[in-house]
Amino acid sequence: MQGTMASEARAIQAAELSEVRPLTSLRFVAAFYVFVFHIHSHWPVGTGITDNLLSAGAVGMSLFFMLSGFILAHRYQSGHLDVRDYLTNRFARIYPIYAVAAIVTLPWLLGAGAAERGLASNVVMGGLLIVADTFLIQAWFPQMFVFWNNSGSWSISVEAFFYVMLPAIFPALFRRTAGQIVSIAVAAYLLSVLTAAVALAFRPRPDHLLQIFYAMPIFRFPEFVLGICIFLAWSRTGLRRLNPDALYALAALALVPYLALLGKRIPLYTPHNWIVLPVIGMLLVAGAQERGFVNRLLGHALPVWLGRISYCFYSFQLLVLLVLGTYHEAILRAAPALADNRVLLAAALLVLLSLSGIGFHTIEEPMRKAIRRRVRRPPLPAAEPADAHAR
Repeated sequence: MQGTMASEARAIQAAELSEVRPLTSLRFVAAFYVFVFHIHSHWPVGTGITDNLLSAGAVGMSLFFMLSGFILAHRYQSGHLDVRDYLTNRFARIYPIYAVAAIVTLPWLLGAGAAERGLASNVVMGGLLIVADTFLIQAWFPQMFVFWNNSGSWSISVEAFFYVMLPAIFPALFRRTAGQIVSIAVAAYLLSVLTAAVALAFRPRPDHLLQIFYAMPIFRFPEFVLGICIFLAWSRTGLRRLNPDALYALAALALVPYLALLGKRIPLYTPHNWIVLPVIGMLLVAGAQERGFVNRLLGHALPVWLGRISYCFYSFQLLVLLVLGTYHEAILRAAPALADNRVLLAAALLVLLSLSGIGFHTIEEPMRKAIRRRVRRPPLPAAEPADAHAR
């Protein structure tokens, strides 16, 4: 028993040491931007430049995907990746909250058209949705995007694909030279931009265009690979010597005016990747250094805590949006002040932050630790040397 507790203490300490606090905080920045985008798309909170900026909030998803690749490469930078432990950690990290978010949105399983469809059709559709979501494959089926909470959970399905692919691609990437890594990064960037260009130019089935080119895992995979490559390049080249505050300033100066002018004019969100992905690369390189004025701000306890609850924040936002959409008129009758969409945004944010904090401390963290305890391999006998990479 004492050996198990000591092993878990070492695992927790290793996880804390591997955390890059500014990047943890940036996760919340992305989640917040996506949340405000969703609120604004239903209940506008600004016009003009503000409208352009908020209408492009879906580009925050690229930060999630690239950050996942960067952080996982950082976590396994030794080159050793125990597949069983790795997959256990990923499952323990995402599935409990993912399952809770799915359960609490079950009343919206079949969408608004359920009453017009027959019982048999609803049963078949409901069964297929449950199977797909249970196995995290819903993003591969564009027709499912508008049902249940899939317009929010699609990205978890995308991340699950990335997680499964990492053990296959990371060893090969890890063995590449710095020059080869840069070449692969450029190829991943160009592939992502090309995909967006094709989506705009050819436009098959407009009703599924967003679901295919924006939400299908294979089309977002280059962003994940790019995040891995940026970490490997950062760790092996002079990128770590760049001034982080200058990078943050350059990123803001490049992206904010662009989105303020063109954020709403270009559809599908991923066509912005030509500028969004390099900017995110700057943010990752800046945040990884943990020095400089901005990183000191991002490293404070509050933004780091917000970053830690950001997965709950992202996962539970659709529940808040579905409730607001379904009961909007009743909510306004009960609280007329919420007729001002800016007040509505503030109230929804407070509710979501509360749900996220509760979810993180009572479900996400306890379940993650419990799952890891349950499936961890038994400790080696005392007479045998422990694996240097054991966690």
